[in-house]
Amino acid sequence: MGIEALRIVSMFMIVVLHVLGPGGVLSAVPVLSVRYQAAWLVEIACYCAVDCYALISGYVGRRSRFRCSRLAQLWLQMIFYTVLITAAFAVLQPGSITGLNWRSAALPVMTQQYWYLSAYFGLFFLLPVFNTALTHLNKRSLALLGAAIFCVYSLLPCLLQSDPFYLRSGYCMLWLCLLYVLGGVLAECGAAGRIRTRTALLGFCAAVLLTWGSKLVPEYLALCRTGETGVSDLLVSYTSPTVLAAALLLLLLFAQLRVSTTGRRILARIAPAALGVYIIHVHPLVFTRCIEGRFAGLAAAPAALLLPEALGAALVIYLACTAAELLRARIFLWLKVSERLQALEQRMRQKIGL
Repeated sequence: MGIEALRIVSMFMIVVLHVLGPGGVLSAVPVLSVRYQAAWLVEIACYCAVDCYALISGYVGRRSRFRCSRLAQLWLQMIFYTVLITAAFAVLQPGSITGLNWRSAALPVMTQQYWYLSAYFGLFFLLPVFNTALTHLNKRSLALLGAAIFCVYSLLPCLLQSDPFYLRSGYCMLWLCLLYVLGGVLAECGAAGRIRTRTALLGFCAAVLLTWGSKLVPEYLALCRTGETGVSDLLVSYTSPTVLAAALLLLLLFAQLRVSTTGRRILARIAPAALGVYIIHVHPLVFTRCIEGRFAGLAAAPAALLLPEALGAALVIYLACTAAELLRARIFLWLKVSERLQALEQRMRQKIGL
């Protein structure tokens, strides 16, 4: 259940990223001011969230059975929101919705409305191959595989300042595949039992501070030397070794979390709603008209209030989307969507002899 708690925390961190970045806070605060430094510290602390979410998939899914009904249910979940949100904007803002909007609503994966879910759909059909390898390789081979993924796909490109494998800073299916395998390696090797909670926490903080320093120090030195700060994003990337290390350590930290009986009940109810939070608030119409640039005004707040207000805004978004997702889940439960899809899949398997 600690992993389920991380699922919630990771999605909240993703919302924070969107409030600070596309929301306009980071671009509005004065460069290298106290507010700038504090906002970027939180931004970088949350940057590993996307990696965490993909690692979780491999950590908990490496021994799961391949079921197309799960993918079909995810597709229906996306369609539910894309069509409903598009219809809402068509009613509330007449003339603002075009045929292209409706096409995107009907084909959210193929039109790449959600890069993460489009990548996940591509990953899904490779899961049987990955899961077979993860559950049949010995621990030594798995450890070598995990080390190779970290060094070849994260550390080496960072050192060379190139993208030889077209990872596009992590916005691609290949990176999700690598993270899925890494998550599975951690689980199969029992990595959570080999590192202390305190060590994982200190390692996470060190990775965050190193990434933060890699941005601020070069910008400060450039300001002193030339009078202009420029932009230093050497380690600020999903594929960065420090960001990946932070995600790995956070996963191991939460894997050891002890949860009470009451906490288990709460997590079992709320954690599945995390993906719905992503689908709702990243919908192109919601994102461009309700999030992008909408929080730039927070940059004018005193340094002591800037981050609490930004985190509060992210919490409001998260809770509102969670409430909507819980309602959607009840509707699907009432319609017996999961049972019907599983029954349909079973009939299809019987017909083709699987």
